[in-house]
Amino acid sequence: SGDDAEPALFLEVTSGPLRGERRRVGREGAALGRATDNAISVADKELSRRHSLVEYDRGRGAYFLCDVGSTNGTYMQLVGPYANSYKLTFSDHILVGRTGFSINRFDYGVSEEIGRRPNMEDKSIIIQDLGIEHLYQLGMGPQSFVAVYDGHGGAHASNYLWRHLHLNVSEALEKVGQEIQAAHPGAGPGAVPARLLDELVAAGVARCFRRTDEHYLNTSDNPQCGSTATTVLIIGNRFYNFNVGDSRTLLCRNGKVRLVSQDHKPSREDETERIKKAGGFVIHKRVMGELAVSRAFGDKEFKMGLQAILNEEGRPGPG
Repeated sequence: SGDDAEPALFLEVTSGPLRGERRRVGREGAALGRATDNAISVADKELSRRHSLVEYDRGRGAYFLCDVGSTNGTYMQLVGPYANSYKLTFSDHILVGRTGFSINRFDYGVSEEIGRRPNMEDKSIIIQDLGIEHLYQLGMGPQSFVAVYDGHGGAHASNYLWRHLHLNVSEALEKVGQEIQAAHPGAGPGAVPARLLDELVAAGVARCFRRTDEHYLNTSDNPQCGSTATTVLIIGNRFYNFNVGDSRTLLCRNGKVRLVSQDHKPSREDETERIKKAGGFVIHKRVMGELAVSRAFGDKEFKMGLQAILNEEGRPGPG
């Protein structure tokens, strides 16, 4: 929404008597408690009549939560009570009595199935807001990141991506924001051409993916493990899909489903040609006759090239 849009905060009730419901808080704020005259009234016996207050600070353009002398306290992120004002942001979790609230940009669900494998090799991550300050200053926020990592040969690569890739993407986007501010000093919201943003984001994330893969290959004790990664980055109202491998991203709009990612399979002619130029081969629609995806994080032995593999196997051992 634009700068003149009416500010609104939506609280999703995650536990307690109102579980599953949503409450809207406008610029006038809202009192929360057991009494029925509160803007958010909850029949939770562990709440005080006046428990907490959500206020909107016009000058700072943000919502704040504070406890108003409740008996049992107002807890943020499930780590402790807060008596002073606390600035609310995406992915925050509030606990008052037996009632929990979360602040989300998007509603989401996650379903996982291990299949025939003895261990789960896949991971997923959803970050409502990366909080890239340089992009916020340009009016390009929030920045949401979603990813599915489909591991193979073990869970080491997918676990590594789950721990590190979003952090590396955040770092890359910080640099993108700095580049834009250097090229357009003093630019405010809406002043930066969308095409420039798209080009810088695409180049920055591509570099980030390559560096993440290189770091995993060079530092992991299990570089032979691999993982696909299908990711979505939403900056403001712009949608980006970055994909490595054959996991898929689908976009549903107006009741219609669209495939937005492209499978990287060795059966594709362009992928077969790329693999051959890199010193590999494709047989039975698999890389080196084994791997069913033509691109992935990890999989060190498949990235060495045929001659390098032969040299590695022929190298004499110690002793």
